[in-house]
Amino acid sequence: MAEASRHRLHKLLRKSDLAVTILEHARDIVMVADANLHLIYGSASFEMVTGYTEGEWFNRRLDRFFVPESAQRIRRVFMERGANNGPGLKAESNQPFEVRILTHHGDTISLQLQCSPIRDEKGSVTALLGVARRINAQSSLEESLQFIERKYQDLFESSNDAIMILDKEGIFDCNRKTLEVFACPSKEKFTTLHPADLSPPQQEKGELSIELANRMIDLALEKGSHSFSWMHRRFSGELFPAEVSMSRFALAGRWVVQAMVRDVTDRVRAKEEALKSERRFADIINFLPDPTFAVDLTGCVIAWNRAMENLTGTSGKDMLGKGDYEYAIPFYRKRRPLMIDLLLKNDPDRLKAYHKVHWAEGSLYYENDEALEVGDKKRYLWSKASLIYDHNNQVMGAIQTIRDITDRKQMDSTILESEKKFRTLFESANDAIMMLDKHSFFDCNEKTLELYGFGSKDAFIKYHPGEVSPAFQPDGEASVEKANRMIDTAMEKGSHAFTWIHKKADGTLFPAEVLLSRFELGGRPVVQAVVRDITERVQSELALKRSKEELEVKSAYLEEANTALKVLLRRREEDKSALEEDVLANVRSLVIPYIERLKQSFTGPEQQAYLQVLESNLNSIISPFLRNVTLAHFNLTGREIQIANLVKEGKTNKEISGMLNLSIRSVEFHRDNIRKKMKLDHRKANLRVFLMSLS
Repeated sequence: MAEASRHRLHKLLRKSDLAVTILEHARDIVMVADANLHLIYGSASFEMVTGYTEGEWFNRRLDRFFVPESAQRIRRVFMERGANNGPGLKAESNQPFEVRILTHHGDTISLQLQCSPIRDEKGSVTALLGVARRINAQSSLEESLQFIERKYQDLFESSNDAIMILDKEGIFDCNRKTLEVFACPSKEKFTTLHPADLSPPQQEKGELSIELANRMIDLALEKGSHSFSWMHRRFSGELFPAEVSMSRFALAGRWVVQAMVRDVTDRVRAKEEALKSERRFADIINFLPDPTFAVDLTGCVIAWNRAMENLTGTSGKDMLGKGDYEYAIPFYRKRRPLMIDLLLKNDPDRLKAYHKVHWAEGSLYYENDEALEVGDKKRYLWSKASLIYDHNNQVMGAIQTIRDITDRKQMDSTILESEKKFRTLFESANDAIMMLDKHSFFDCNEKTLELYGFGSKDAFIKYHPGEVSPAFQPDGEASVEKANRMIDTAMEKGSHAFTWIHKKADGTLFPAEVLLSRFELGGRPVVQAVVRDITERVQSELALKRSKEELEVKSAYLEEANTALKVLLRRREEDKSALEEDVLANVRSLVIPYIERLKQSFTGPEQQAYLQVLESNLNSIISPFLRNVTLAHFNLTGREIQIANLVKEGKTNKEISGMLNLSIRSVEFHRDNIRKKMKLDHRKANLRVFLMSLS
């Protein structure tokens, strides 16, 4: 009862002797209506008998709940008894009378009703109290039976299943769904048939429908109920599968059978489609490259592909249909839950045991920490387990894929060992090595701290490469901008080498060679920088440059001096040649003529002897001049004249080479030039003989 109605009722009953009456009749139907005959209170029995909820009866007129004659009688009693101005309730005026009330379901119930007015302190009628009970038990029973019969009939007709009443003689009643399922035009036509008439001559296993139908009816009559599958036939001739549930009940003193028939065509088709899908599913799984198996909700294996056979050495024929964790034996040599069972059983405690299992996108992933002896060798395995859903998005099982990652594990071990070696080399390198991206350094070796003068790695790696440099590089470009450009180039090309001016923690600048190399670290591209201090090399190169420049100056001076000396020597040779020619000319013109005259003048033997000695000595004196002048006539160089004189004296090339400090090849070269200038290059004449002939 709503709080408002309860409060109003309490107000009406205050200082009234009706409270005792209500308590005495608490098991009966109790109603209270206001002066306008609107219902403001209904007891629990009122709601139970009528089927109305408080929201349906509260503040509604009594006309709504009673048949017209009964409602009119209640209004008249209210008017008559309300005219009595005596205080309280009068027993003699409270005589019961029969009324008929309408239930929520449309049924009519007969009641004995007592009505009494409720007055306020001034004696004015403010409400009407009604207390009612059913007229007799028999009427109540009959009404109940009628109610049940109506309810049964409603259920009978509104059922989604075909329902028929029958015995071995035939069908004598059915609901509307039966006519719809069997496509029968009328109940009259349907109730003339035997169940076997609604079936093919034989059922699926070859039994005659008439014999099997009678046997099913007998079983239902004997056991009380019986269920089975049946192939039925519609009036159109179409066959359809059905589930039949028979139950026995008494009707007019004899046992009959109620048969509920459910068309399961859709279910059978769905099952067939499911089987087809399951076969397609198995075929798809069979061709997967990774070892894969699947189980249904009961834990029985429904798929075991060829890759799984190859991995475990267990055939799919031996594993399909097996349950009770038998699929774990090839991996663990015993029955135990696998990851696939964590999905189906949803056991949090068991999941905790797999400390390395992780969820991702609705699937479970796991890697074995230790190698398992699977098939013919120990293996490290990676597994993925996922639920399988049917076309209605209902879980129908689970699938687990396994991958042999033994090679990867070994590779990881090798990589780990390599990383250790790299770290050792990294820390022991003589060059500064640092790891960086475009933002800053994030790692460096001890040599880096030593080179830059930082006390700790944390103090160094917070800087950008451009910040451990002067503001500008020698070409005038800002260090930060140029450093970013160098990093971009290394990222693009893979590596990049250049020279750089760096700055130590104390502000000291130093030149360096930098090699940037790109590589992957944790799935992201980073740059390794190798920095080598080239201060000593630069200083050596500067010293060498200065020495070279000084040498070039000295060389230029010597070249000039050599040129001047060559000029002087050439002049000396020219002067010498001129002197020789002058001496020879003077001897020939000034001396020899007089000797010839003396020869003619002195006829004595002694005088002729003196003249011969004089002429001989004079020829000895001028013979070198004569030879050189003769040789110069052929335009021979000074060196060629030297070699020609030595050849004339009978010296070999080897002897000439030693005397003049020349190579034998140079001597041969000069001899060839001498022969060319004397026109002997195409003649077989002996050079020494030819030179001797010139004197």
